[in-house]
Amino acid sequence: MEITFFYFISAVHVFEADVVPRISALTRSCVVIPCTFDIGSEPVTRLRGLWYDTNGDYVYHTGQTNVMDNFKGRTELLGEPDEKNCTLEIDDVKAHDNGPFCFHAEKGNDKYRFNHSCVFIVMKASPDKPVISGLPEEMEPGKKFSLSCSVTHTCPSHPPTIKWSIKTAKEVVSHMEGSAGQWKTTSTVTFIPTGYENEDDLLCSASFWRGKKQETAIYLPITRYEGLKMETIGYYILAPFFSILLLFILFTVGVVLYRRRVGKEPSDGDTLDKRQATCCFII
Repeated sequence: MEITFFYFISAVHVFEADVVPRISALTRSCVVIPCTFDIGSEPVTRLRGLWYDTNGDYVYHTGQTNVMDNFKGRTELLGEPDEKNCTLEIDDVKAHDNGPFCFHAEKGNDKYRFNHSCVFIVMKASPDKPVISGLPEEMEPGKKFSLSCSVTHTCPSHPPTIKWSIKTAKEVVSHMEGSAGQWKTTSTVTFIPTGYENEDDLLCSASFWRGKKQETAIYLPITRYEGLKMETIGYYILAPFFSILLLFILFTVGVVLYRRRVGKEPSDGDTLDKRQATCCFII
């Protein structure tokens, strides 16, 4: 239902809006406040969407000079007012950005006010921990396993990035909108264990917009090949090699020594000549 008030030459129209009344935000990150509104069946175009605080100061305005200094360059209207969308983004969230902040619109001298158009922001100093799912009680080497790691946030324009501590064969990342402005980013990977993993724990880490991080660790239940780790395998490969090399060296040295010895021994002719010379000298 529309209510219209006339103040001199300005008309104030009152309609209904749908703004989440309370939303959480991670400081230093961003927060996207979902907002839609209704202005009746008669279409109105070229509306200017505005957001302000309880003092009437502008948090967002199409003219940056009208915006409060501590919000300049940090707010953006993601929605299109002509499509009845007034979604607002606040970037680089500060601890004092708690609101309430309210939406209204203007077109020329016509002003549009809305019921249920204000939001309170609850600040969070640390992000939520990622949640790992799909991990079985035991993982047999060589088999494929589908693992997921998900994290909730309220910054869909800059969603968190998720990383795993294991080598994965395939990754699919999805972003799903929940209720009350909450979003869930999920990384689903295909993992094929080898049985030679050095990691005892599986780590999933989430990096949020503007640098904050959070991680979750859980035991990695892989059936491991005990005694056949890479260092043991290396021993079994190198030991025969060095044994063969040692035998080759000993054989080579033996051949050289034998040839030298044979080269020094006198022939039968040389021995006879030496004996005759000795006999003649005695006579």
